[in-house]
Amino acid sequence: MNGNDEGQCVAQPTDLCLEDAGNCQARNIDNAALSSGATRTADDFTPASSGNVNKVCWWGAYVGCSGPDDFQVTYYNQGLDGLPGTQIAQFRQSALTLTVTGPAASGDTIAGALVGLGWVGTHANVAVAAGQCYWIEIVNLGVLGTCGWFWQDGEPTNGRLAQDGGTGYDLFTGNQAFCLNIALGDASTCVREVGGCCLPNGLCIEVFEDDCTTAGGTYQGDGSECADVSCPLPACCFLDGSCQLLTDPDCAAAGGASQGAGSSCVPNDCIQPDPCIDVLNGDANCDGSVNNFDIDYFVVGIVEGPTGASPPDVPPTAPAGYLGLGGTEDCWAKRRCWGDVNCDGVFNNFDIDPFVDCVVNTPAPGEPCPLCVAQACELPGGSCQDVLPASCFLLGGVIYPDVLCNNVKRACCFPNGNCSNLTPTTCTARGGRPQELGQNCASLPGGCPPPRACCFPNGACTYVAPEFCTGRPLPLGSNCDPNPCPQPRACCFPDGTCQMLLQPECLQAVGNPQAEGSTCTPNPCPQPEACCAPDGSCSMIAAWNCAGLSLGAGSDCDPNPCPPVAGCCLDSGQCVNWSAWACVRAGGVQLPGGALCFAHDCLPARACCYGEGNATCDMTQGFECAALGGVYMAHGSTCTPNPCPP
Repeated sequence: MNGNDEGQCVAQPTDLCLEDAGNCQARNIDNAALSSGATRTADDFTPASSGNVNKVCWWGAYVGCSGPDDFQVTYYNQGLDGLPGTQIAQFRQSALTLTVTGPAASGDTIAGALVGLGWVGTHANVAVAAGQCYWIEIVNLGVLGTCGWFWQDGEPTNGRLAQDGGTGYDLFTGNQAFCLNIALGDASTCVREVGGCCLPNGLCIEVFEDDCTTAGGTYQGDGSECADVSCPLPACCFLDGSCQLLTDPDCAAAGGASQGAGSSCVPNDCIQPDPCIDVLNGDANCDGSVNNFDIDYFVVGIVEGPTGASPPDVPPTAPAGYLGLGGTEDCWAKRRCWGDVNCDGVFNNFDIDPFVDCVVNTPAPGEPCPLCVAQACELPGGSCQDVLPASCFLLGGVIYPDVLCNNVKRACCFPNGNCSNLTPTTCTARGGRPQELGQNCASLPGGCPPPRACCFPNGACTYVAPEFCTGRPLPLGSNCDPNPCPQPRACCFPDGTCQMLLQPECLQAVGNPQAEGSTCTPNPCPQPEACCAPDGSCSMIAAWNCAGLSLGAGSDCDPNPCPPVAGCCLDSGQCVNWSAWACVRAGGVQLPGGALCFAHDCLPARACCYGEGNATCDMTQGFECAALGGVYMAHGSTCTPNPCPP
């Protein structure tokens, strides 16, 4: 029953709420929002100053009944999607954590027909921070599913309300009528629109722009949806050297290694498999051993197919003499691998003497000629791989003679922007970041990045180069004095523990962030208390995280204090054994006498004739009809037309 909020604004009464107008969202008589049974309604607000909320007034009306009342008031932080997020606190009339006065007539006639009423509720303190966005949800869990309680609309009309009919919150334009014991600020500052955010891992999420920036993503604009966004995917490299554009999770699932944000498969910078990995140096017939049987094959290779310093290798196919000895095309194609015995990258006459020496001093079976060893090879993409010179040549790389990759000096950038030529190991040990192979400080394009202001997770601000900023780098030219960085605050968890975290980190950890400036010493977090589930089971968690019935501070699950269960007939016809409070919250009807489900029929209601002469017809379930002393009609019967005696 959400209507627009443009209409008459009625002054707040003073006989019930007794709060200043600045603490209130004024009433509007045009409409009201359902907030009973399976439907819940919440409204956003912003405190004008930090303090404690312990009183709330609200207005509304009944439709089809006049109670009974069992109001529940819940406070939420605003979630990253702009909807009610983590629960801060919850208070309920039947649990004696919410003291309710009312109803009292407000003098309003809502939607031209409903009698306006007002209530006042008091509860334990809920700490709120000035300027922060919160949500308050007020729902009447006492009225039956056959009638409803509606929360009166409020002014102004530029706010938002959220309504959950059982499938999650949806946003609407408007406000609800309520007052708090603290002054309210401009809630329109909470009206933010989410948009698609392309994360560095290639995934898309819908969040606010600043949360996208904090996550290192690229914001696609307010109102953009991931379904319409094509995020650039990072390159994913596989062991066979192939490359695909995949999200990080898909890459990991496929057994690849993501190359990170901005990477591409064109050109393919993935490390290619070593082409000589399965060939023994000196094994000219590729039989897995270096010995006298390789001599004839080696000689044919020298005579008919020495390789040059540049491709292509000729002849590309094996000559008849090599094949006549029993050689294969595959072995011939790898003649650099087995023929480059002197380790200069080519196969020619200069390999004869070292080959003869190797055969005379025959290596153990499965071992290569010992002269040629792996050396540093700079691959076309700038990475380094320790391989034989012949492999480096076949991969199109550049060999660094007599050293391994970790011993090749290159430019090393430090947090303060300085540069030194060091080996990667030394660079990392001194707190630097090694640059690409072949780059020294003199040739490094643009030099090392200069330092800039960086906000760290602990709230500190330090000047470091962006690649050393493990938090959020600020724009170039930003200052750390005064400190512009968000400060950690107390973050409460369901088990009552407290950690100092930034607000986004707290929310992501499913915690409850406290007011700005709060600390964990002393621990401000609500401690676990008894939380009753619909099935009567009990668990010890903080009240703000209790999705069931919280029994208040000091309550304990030993012995189990939760209300007993009985059969509950839901609108769907399903019968569940739930406590009465859960049955009412779901809009169900409790079976009389505490009977369990197996003893009663919860099929859809049918016609029941009761009253004087059994002339009155209502749609009921069997046990309800029996309680009325009526006559239950056949399955599928209705009251239209009336089947009861005239």
